[in-house]
Amino acid sequence: MSKESGATAKTTLRLRLDIFTAARHRAIDEGLSLQAIVESALKAYLKTPIRSKGKSQ
Repeated sequence: MSKESGATAKTTLRLRLDIFTAARHRAIDEGLSLQAIVESALKAYLKTPIRSKGKSQ
């Protein structure tokens, strides 16, 4: 399956109410769905380097 296959998965997320509300309002302000906002945020997060779990030197 390619990265951009269009296949989707359904999930349930538990978010702090303030984060959920802010994301929902941002989606409304930008004329996007909450799904689009969450997907965009996850894509941006996944582009960042993995942080080391060990002690910093």
